[in-house]
Amino acid sequence: MRRNVGFPRWIRNNDLLDKYYERLEFSDQESAFSLNLLTRSWSVKENFRLLLHGTVRSDDFGGSPTATNAWYNPSLNSITLPAGEIQPPFYKGDYPKAVIFGTLGSIIGHEMTHAFDQTGSLYDEHGNEVNWWSTESKSRFKNATQCLIRDYAQYCFQELRTCINGRATLNENLADLGGLTVAHTAYKLWKSRHGGDEPGLPLLDITMDQLFFLSFASFWCGQTNEKTLRSQLQTASHSPGKYRVIGPLRNYAPFARAFNCPDDSYMNRMQRCNLWPSS
Repeated sequence: MRRNVGFPRWIRNNDLLDKYYERLEFSDQESAFSLNLLTRSWSVKENFRLLLHGTVRSDDFGGSPTATNAWYNPSLNSITLPAGEIQPPFYKGDYPKAVIFGTLGSIIGHEMTHAFDQTGSLYDEHGNEVNWWSTESKSRFKNATQCLIRDYAQYCFQELRTCINGRATLNENLADLGGLTVAHTAYKLWKSRHGGDEPGLPLLDITMDQLFFLSFASFWCGQTNEKTLRSQLQTASHSPGKYRVIGPLRNYAPFARAFNCPDDSYMNRMQRCNLWPSS
């Protein structure tokens, strides 16, 4: 899997940068609104030109380095973590590792998991669309995903009389659970290699494992009005933020152990959707 981090390295080459923008023309007298229209028009034309006459660079980000959202490209088998994502509040070098793994780690794990969802699984390691899964693997994966579809379909918003579409949000729900699993596994590996837990944070009576899960959850804090929420439930491929926290954590046993959740309680149920192994 290719990794693009920060920004494309070729933009430091003035010749390549000039060539990239050679078809973008504007004057110093243009207003901000006019410049916005010009650059958008140029971007669309460039995309069509590349589609008809060019080739996609293997190191092309396929998006803006200032974006605050990572992404996975199956046709390049690449994960892109733009510069906008690797700064506060997502990342800072002196953050506790529990926070870094819980936030940025789960984002990276989320995008990695997309390589094995319903779309990513159609592409091989070289980005070629090819049938590389065995019939048995496909069948077992499909059966496992049915659990997650049913699981998310039970999450409803009574005030809207609407529930999450578990099938429409499946790929993202898979990635959320996979991202949590990958990040927590990586965090435990880091601890084993560095002699255990870091020092705890002052004034907070929580373990570092609990801090990891709180950091994972904090990423989806927010307020949404009813109109936006209704639209999201009807059209979006992501579950609402509340259930991007509850959904993965209810299906991840180490969370319940970290917070000593009673057996068979809401966050420590007996039957989980075990798509990705956890310890």
